[in-house]
Amino acid sequence: MVVLFTPASTSLIAQLVPDNSPTEFSDWQENPSPGEKQQVQICRILDERGQFAEAEGLFYRLIVRLHKYSLGREDYKHSIHWQRGLILDNDYNGRALLEYIDTDIKITVRAVYPERFLSYLAEEIIWLVKDFWQGLRCNVMVSCIKPCGINLRGTGLFEVQKLIESKKKNRPDYPCPVSGCDEWQNIDALLRNAPIKQPQELSSQTLPEIQTTLLQIRRDIITLDRRDQKHYQYLSQGQNKILSQIDQQFADMMQMLTDEAKDGHRLFSFKPVDPEFFDRPKWMSSKFQLTLWCEHFRLPLPALNPDNL
Repeated sequence: MVVLFTPASTSLIAQLVPDNSPTEFSDWQENPSPGEKQQVQICRILDERGQFAEAEGLFYRLIVRLHKYSLGREDYKHSIHWQRGLILDNDYNGRALLEYIDTDIKITVRAVYPERFLSYLAEEIIWLVKDFWQGLRCNVMVSCIKPCGINLRGTGLFEVQKLIESKKKNRPDYPCPVSGCDEWQNIDALLRNAPIKQPQELSSQTLPEIQTTLLQIRRDIITLDRRDQKHYQYLSQGQNKILSQIDQQFADMMQMLTDEAKDGHRLFSFKPVDPEFFDRPKWMSSKFQLTLWCEHFRLPLPALNPDNL
């Protein structure tokens, strides 16, 4: 059964989301909020020959797989996604805008520390393209920065893998690939916009702040644990019984899923060989016939395999 909601501005079925992007949305401002940084990265999809390619249906999968970060994860009416884009929110890890531009996927993350969410989204896209579209691959690209030889910052795209290889050869700069631009970009500056987890140095001023924050978190956890403990103390015997039954049912279900016989036959018939057995039952010594049935055809196996009786 498919459930459709009215108004139809939002659909819970990925393939039925609108084709056109919203004209405007207040959840993504033109500029980052004060104190936030913005990082942009491109995932370029190529085929085996290195030509531009399109992973058809990629954003349908992204909408489903990244639903836990959707603006509508609690109320679907707040979702913002269309066939070639979506907006995600990961609490303090920032907010992201994903756009399918031609054959490139543009990821824009805004946060105090956007590197973490940016890295996760890039890895998710790379994995999806590699595992669901045979013959396609995803190259991570970063856009150029200042200074720009043609005064169009962000036009040139650099492949992260090539930047890393050049860095290993102790080359500090890399030429811009845009025709007409003779500028050489600093590799370290370009890689700061790439989804690479950079090691963070902790200064002597930062450590006391971290220790104070951890101490406060520990106090909060202890307080919550005490509240939970008091909560369980006030549960009635009937409620405790229900909780125990739920735990037991969960354990039984897990046992069924891990049982070696779970893939075996579950439909069978069992009857005595002697048709008059129930008139004069002999429980101490009797023969019984066990017949396995096919669950699909609802027929006994001997009827489906007459030559293997």
